[in-house]
Amino acid sequence: MNVCLSEIKRCQEVTPRPNFIVLLGNRYGWCPLPSQIPANEFQKVSNRAPKADQPLLARWYLRDDNALSPEYVLQPWHSPEEWKKIEPKLHRILETAATESGLDEEAVFKYRASATHQEIHAGAMSPGAEPEHVFAFLRTIKGLPENSTAEHFRDLAENKKPDQKAIDKLSALKSELKEKLPRDNVYEYKAEWKEGRMTTAHLDKLCKDVTESLWNIILNQMADQKAVDAIEQEEIDQEKFAAERASFFTGRVRILDDIVGYTTYTKGPDDGPLVMFGASGSGKTAVMAQAAQMAREKKAGTVVMRFVGTTPEPSDGWSLLNSLCRHISQMYGADESAIPTDYNELVTEFPERLKLATAEKPLILFIDALDQLRPGDPARSPTWIPVELPQNARLVVSALQFLLQFGDGILRERNDFDNFLAYPFPHFLDAGL
Repeated sequence: MNVCLSEIKRCQEVTPRPNFIVLLGNRYGWCPLPSQIPANEFQKVSNRAPKADQPLLARWYLRDDNALSPEYVLQPWHSPEEWKKIEPKLHRILETAATESGLDEEAVFKYRASATHQEIHAGAMSPGAEPEHVFAFLRTIKGLPENSTAEHFRDLAENKKPDQKAIDKLSALKSELKEKLPRDNVYEYKAEWKEGRMTTAHLDKLCKDVTESLWNIILNQMADQKAVDAIEQEEIDQEKFAAERASFFTGRVRILDDIVGYTTYTKGPDDGPLVMFGASGSGKTAVMAQAAQMAREKKAGTVVMRFVGTTPEPSDGWSLLNSLCRHISQMYGADESAIPTDYNELVTEFPERLKLATAEKPLILFIDALDQLRPGDPARSPTWIPVELPQNARLVVSALQFLLQFGDGILRERNDFDNFLAYPFPHFLDAGL
């Protein structure tokens, strides 16, 4: 559920409309147990559970004090047969206890709702949703048998009879969709259960309605959207990625001081690139994103960022250098038509474009994760990184520690770089930093 709900949120934040449709039949669907429950909330719910059931909750939910706010985490199961018996019981205990615990409706929702309902709520009825761009396609099958012969089309209780609680929840969900979505955005279809199967006469109309409704929204979105230059779009994407990585940043004061001090000092003998390396997962990207943000805040100069492998543009050496040369040229009003297309010529051209930086408008480049360039890419050889930079340009690059230690193609060969941040980057934040 965490993955599904975060993906819905991501779509709402970064993609054009439409980004969500509802397909709902006669099943309310599986009701998942919450993967995490805030510690104070869990105590309220657990206290409302019968004493005989509390050991079961304590067995399957363990407290995690390493979370930023302590929480109880659902433990993994190992026996599918055992879990088929335990999961429904746990769900009944939590749903009943949460309802009686005095929690508000929003908090209780995750204990009651099916996975489908939680996704629909997030995609169609949450604050981030735009109901005018959401379409619901609702199907009702008449004549469903009251037994397991149609179990894929309806909710059944443990006794293999229709689950009336699920039927009521589904009816309420459909009514809520009709109430909250524009009338023209809700489509309803009827089918029948005949000779052991569902009739399919409605499917052609369903396909036609889905196609036409989505197509109209797509055309409207295209008409409203301005044509964006490829470099401008790349800058937008890189800025968004950096903002996400820097949003929860904390610590690393010493190394940030080193980087920001380097980027704000644009004159003098310290004219080489700054190379930062560390182990995978140690936080180099977050440091780079935060340092770039701080350089901007200090008005140190014109900041250009590239996080290799995060977007199609800087995913290989040729694209990276071409993108940088074009971006720098646009920033300084230089002619882009003279930028070569051959990789070796781009290597020669790159330092020439760095010379466009001026004392009034210094240039600061942040290039993260050079190790993300695929094996065999010529840019994994560091020959394109200038040993000496123009007076008003600064270049900060990062790579994996093993590249330096074992000479796997990028930094070991260049012992002429004077500025290394050989920071250990432990997998935890150093106390006091």
